[in-house]
Amino acid sequence: MNITWWNSRLWVGIHLAVLTAGAYITADLVNLVIARKLEASIQVDDRVAGLPTRVAVPASDPTAYRRILEGDLFHPVSRGSVPPPAVETPAPTAPLDLNLSLIGTGEGEGAPSFAVIEDRATHEQRVYRLQDVVKDGAVLAKVERNQVVVRQGSQQQILTLYTDGTEDVGAPGPPGGQRASLETPATTSGVRQVQPNRWVLDKQEVSAALSNLPQLLTKARVIPNFTDGKPDGFKIFSIAPDSLYAKIGLQNGDVLQQINGVEIRDPENFMWVFQQLKDETNIALDFVRNNRRESFAYEIR
Repeated sequence: MNITWWNSRLWVGIHLAVLTAGAYITADLVNLVIARKLEASIQVDDRVAGLPTRVAVPASDPTAYRRILEGDLFHPVSRGSVPPPAVETPAPTAPLDLNLSLIGTGEGEGAPSFAVIEDRATHEQRVYRLQDVVKDGAVLAKVERNQVVVRQGSQQQILTLYTDGTEDVGAPGPPGGQRASLETPATTSGVRQVQPNRWVLDKQEVSAALSNLPQLLTKARVIPNFTDGKPDGFKIFSIAPDSLYAKIGLQNGDVLQQINGVEIRDPENFMWVFQQLKDETNIALDFVRNNRRESFAYEIR
């Protein structure tokens, strides 16, 4: 009986020992497997970490090339002194000598400026707008109140109209260096008003005024007038008190629309009608004053 009990106890002890040994062996195997897996993962990470990575390249500095030039590796003496870029200077304008005289100018409000220019060789007077060819390929380049610029390539000529009636600067003068005076001869007042809208004019005074257009045109300013965007005449202003305009009853702000029944809506037509007045014995002016139509009649004796 005691032997049987002892044998059973021994058998149980052997089983416990075997189970304990198996548990330790199993635990060592599990630890070994886990350790190998961890080692393998660490080696892969190390290899990945060792791979070359993309490095962001900063944008090129726009001043880097200038610094290289300023360094001047091949000429240390001039280092840091880069010469400034060359600046092209326009060629000086050469004078142009055309045998022309300025008769008058017009600076329109909303319309191209124009000038009345006379060819001294032919005594022909014409109206020219900006960029029109005046003579020998020269064009009207600029129009101001009392002067214009005629230009041909790099050459130009300034034609000036003086309010005292003298000739323009730069124009050929008479022999001896003396300038011809264009002053109107002194005349008695040959204008007489006989009715509110009728005058009698002395023929000599009218002829003297019309024969000297440069002097007459400086006594007032005449510009194209527009209504609803359309030309309907010429506005007169800056009238000199002693001028023919004032003597025949015209006032600042009057808009001339017709002369002897002929409509004047452009500079060419205006100058043509103006020049025809030399041979007229009766003149009729139709104009607008303070938004009212007016008519003046003149008898020339």
